[in-house]
Amino acid sequence: MTFPERLTLHGGDLTLEVLPTPGHTPDHVSIWIPELGTVLAGDAAEHPFPQVRGGAQLAVTRASLDRLQALDPRVVLPCHGGTTSPELLTRNLEHFEFLRTQLGRLPSPADWLDRPREAGEFTGASYAQSLARLGERPGTVPAFYQDFHTDALHATLEDLAGLH
Repeated sequence: MTFPERLTLHGGDLTLEVLPTPGHTPDHVSIWIPELGTVLAGDAAEHPFPQVRGGAQLAVTRASLDRLQALDPRVVLPCHGGTTSPELLTRNLEHFEFLRTQLGRLPSPADWLDRPREAGEFTGASYAQSLARLGERPGTVPAFYQDFHTDALHATLEDLAGLH
């Protein structure tokens, strides 16, 4: 089943609005339950940050986070992250903006595409520094988020270099 903007399921006293939120995957969806002010975000939002692969996916992921944030939810349930705070959406967006600001200081982002971790360290956006901004330490979150961070650095470098 496909749908362009949303699929609404009426269930008596609750409504489920299935919303396309591509980014993690092209066909990712989230569910909005307006009566409860709750978003089932799935992998669209994560703590400390969602995965992105490539500059084009970064823009799509950010747009999906913006879409969920515009719902003004009271509760956000991600697949990963141990939080239900709607601030998760803001923190995810701020993380991507932080990377863009820091890596945007590089004179030629394209020159760093094969060294995204070094670019992060050089600009103050290393994995440890990014986690510290969120009040976390590398040992407090699953190790795979370091790869997510490297992917986000690379995607941001691609975006800044106009390679998507």
